[in-house]
Amino acid sequence: MAVATIGGVPFRINPSQVTWNYDVDTNVIPTLGGRVIQILGVTLGDMTIQGMYGVDRAGRQESWQLAQSFTDSIANLVKIQSAMPTAAQLSGADSTPMQPTHRFFFDDTADTPPGYPSHHWDFQVYVKGLIDLDENGSYVIGHRTGKYSYRYQLTLFIVEDNTGQLAKIAQDAFLDRLANGVGWKQSDFNGPMSVSDLQTYLQQNSPDGTIHGLVLQEFENASRGPSTP
Repeated sequence: MAVATIGGVPFRINPSQVTWNYDVDTNVIPTLGGRVIQILGVTLGDMTIQGMYGVDRAGRQESWQLAQSFTDSIANLVKIQSAMPTAAQLSGADSTPMQPTHRFFFDDTADTPPGYPSHHWDFQVYVKGLIDLDENGSYVIGHRTGKYSYRYQLTLFIVEDNTGQLAKIAQDAFLDRLANGVGWKQSDFNGPMSVSDLQTYLQQNSPDGTIHGLVLQEFENASRGPSTP
């Protein structure tokens, strides 16, 4: 069974919810024929991971002990990513990256039956925060009498999508929205005319009730120029 990991630290139970926001970076160019929208790229927002620790009956560990162990592991990742660079790193003698990112990885495509959604997530991230979901964000771990199951919310800053798939998905979704006319609503002042509306308009404005007659009339009026009193 596929297990999600961050910085080599495994999640004992795979996350129950993973979300992130994205913005499509565009450049809008007004032209005589309308607006040209150029897609420059995609900016991914923070990733929010929610889940629970459960209880390890085989290892005789309660939920609060599993929460403490995971918290210690995440704190170590924060220590690694925020460590001060050494003199050797600053001089270039040591090629070890300064403030290294961590890899968040989860791939259950091999375990997912056909017809069910699968996941292939592969990101370089920084840890931004870890809170206890049951304590309204006040504590990393909150202990209360009678509390037997602990939950968490882990926030990550996405540095890079190693697969490149999310940017493509976001761009495709944005193009679909444009193609479907997001923000456009048909009214009396735009949109296609019905056949009956067109016939009524031609009868009122065309000398012979045809489109050809209407175009010819407009051309003749434009050729005469403005009338003088």
